Amino acid sequence: MPGDVRAVPVAWMHVEEKLLITEPVSVHIYTILKEESSAPTPMDNYLGVVTTESIGQGSLITWRVYYDTKGWSPMASIMSSQIKRLMEKGIQSWIDEYGGALIPVEVKD
Repeated sequence: MPGDVRAVPVAWMHVEEKLLITEPVSVHIYTILKEESSAPTPMDNYLGVVTTESIGQGSLITWRVYYDTKGWSPMASIMSSQIKRLMEKGIQSWIDEYGGALIPVEVKD
C-alpha cells in the first residue's frame, strides 16, 4: 500500500524504502528514505519504478531506477554497477520463485 515502508538488507546494513504508488500487479513506485537507512547512500532523488505487463502466458517485468549522485566519491563512482547487481539479485529471486529468465540491459550512467 502507498506509504508502506520496508527494510531491505544490503550486506550488514539496511536501506529503508517507502512505497509511493502501487497498482497491484502492474506498477510499484518507491523511494529510499536516506535518514532512516543505515547504508550510506551517495545519491539524491532516488526513484524506483517496477512495471509488469502480461505477455502471452507470461509477464514482462521492467525495473528502472533513477537518481542523482552527490558529487564525486568512491561510492558514487560505482553506484550504477552496485544498483545493477542488487536489481539482478532481486529479479533472480522472482525467477527462482515464479520461473522465467533475465534479459540483461545496458546501464546508462
